[in-house]
Amino acid sequence: KNSEYTMSVTGIICLLFILHVAHSADTKYMKNSIRQYFSDTRHHAPQFRAYKKAAKDYIFSEFVRYGLRTEYHTFKDTTVSPSDYFQSVIGVMKGERFGTVDDKILGLGAHYDTMATTKGVDDNGAGVAALLEVVRQLTDMNNHGISRKNTIFFVALDLEEYVYRDSVSCRNTSK
Repeated sequence: KNSEYTMSVTGIICLLFILHVAHSADTKYMKNSIRQYFSDTRHHAPQFRAYKKAAKDYIFSEFVRYGLRTEYHTFKDTTVSPSDYFQSVIGVMKGERFGTVDDKILGLGAHYDTMATTKGVDDNGAGVAALLEVVRQLTDMNNHGISRKNTIFFVALDLEEYVYRDSVSCRNTSK
């Protein structure tokens, strides 16, 4: 009976959290992000590089603005390009247990690159905007005294459109 009560209370708390997040989403911020940085082709071909770089730099600056420990993960994939380097953006939001064996690290990601034949708003500009909105909301919660115990890694992946290249690269370098 006690476990039923606990599950019921937990369910209510989860529902209230979901309603808070849905209600507090800053759709203006998300739309602005999409329109300015994720509404055109973000591919490594020369004619698209400037827009892709602007998107990558924007993600980096937003991670920094919201207090994440932020860095680029630079890698090369000669099967895609013999000379180009690619960069994913990684932001770490430290939890109370950061650096301890009790920290249960959570990862959340979206890719910011596109194929050369698409504008990429749906694949995956909206996903990156949602990722940034989660960062914004969690930072807001932290600023209002609601902290997390565990660390969250936010990753904006590059070269995902080529069979998840950086997903594999990030995984391999973390071993």
